[in-house]
Amino acid sequence: MGVCFLHALPPHDASPTDSSSDPRITEFLDAYNDVFEGPHGVVPDRPIRHEIILEDGAVPPRGCIYRMSEEELSVLRAQLDDLLEKGWIRPSSSPYGAPVLFVRKKNKDLRLCIDYLKLNVQTIRNAGPLPRIDDLLERLGGAKFFSKLNLKSGYHQLEIRQEDRYKTAFKMRYGHFEWMVMPFGLTNALATFQAAMTTEFRHMQDRYVLIYLDDILVYSRSLDEHVEHLRTVLERLGQAKYKANRDKCKCARQEPRSRSTWDIM
Repeated sequence: MGVCFLHALPPHDASPTDSSSDPRITEFLDAYNDVFEGPHGVVPDRPIRHEIILEDGAVPPRGCIYRMSEEELSVLRAQLDDLLEKGWIRPSSSPYGAPVLFVRKKNKDLRLCIDYLKLNVQTIRNAGPLPRIDDLLERLGGAKFFSKLNLKSGYHQLEIRQEDRYKTAFKMRYGHFEWMVMPFGLTNALATFQAAMTTEFRHMQDRYVLIYLDDILVYSRSLDEHVEHLRTVLERLGQAKYKANRDKCKCARQEPRSRSTWDIM
């Protein structure tokens, strides 16, 4: 799940009151190019790392390697090379080894998935909450300007605790690997990511920032105020070495006509 905070706001050129093209917005977004670089490697020593705590007596699950088509094998090789080059996975000798498979996305591209079902059954669930959507929306009263920042490959920007990395191992015909960063599909991954974002932005939350997983919403009463709020958020992202996806960012948009038009998915 995720929240498309600004899905229903007017498009970039839909209104003369749209401030997303204001020179101040464009100029300082350009000044934070480092925040919009592609993520790679592992950022150590962040306050939150993903942990995998197993039930007593858990035994490494066994599974077979799934068969793949030539198309799937070609995509698998390319994605494997990319993950290795970015330093997000490494060769493994772990007794764990979840199988990999592909699912077809809406645009017909293939998405690589790892079948962590057996590992997840053994994992103790934590109590970390996700925020209530209605509570988030109630904070927006009086705000006139909105920016949404979306982290790029957000999960992969969080480290897996070193002593838990071997539990994330996966296998295929091209080898046996384990994650250095948090992959999709693990129990507690959502809670870990929300906790990481809450920790980074706690002093801004409910003042001019709302967070739901990899979406960061900045809201303000005036454009001048909004520029300063957005600057503070971008500086915090840069200091913490988080990377945002500029293509998905929507900045300095005006208030939607009705809250009921906000798209929650």
